[in-house]
Amino acid sequence: MITKEELKPLIITASILAFAALIGTIFTPTSWQGMFSLAFAIFAYIILPGYCILLNFNLTSLERTIFGMPISITLVSIALYSVDIIGIPLSRLTTITIILIISIIGLVLRKYTTTTSSS
Repeated sequence: MITKEELKPLIITASILAFAALIGTIFTPTSWQGMFSLAFAIFAYIILPGYCILLNFNLTSLERTIFGMPISITLVSIALYSVDIIGIPLSRLTTITIILIISIIGLVLRKYTTTTSSS
């Protein structure tokens, strides 16, 4: 579903965030679990869903990463707000599930659009 070239920016971004967490652990009194948890949260909440949605468009990797950030924040926030309005309690599990659902929808739509456009 994702080619090696499309996976590369995600790995680079995750590596940069992990390096920033490591530096933060060294220079601040915060625990390493807290810093790496924050780095993972930034990657999962801000980078991943928008990147997966923007795989459907003809953009470069850098454009997908940059433009995906506001898209991720918007989509995840609206989805969590909607889930809260419905009455499902917000928790870590709910948030991670919403993020995964948005990311999977982006990948499924990509697979669907590439198979129908090549037919």
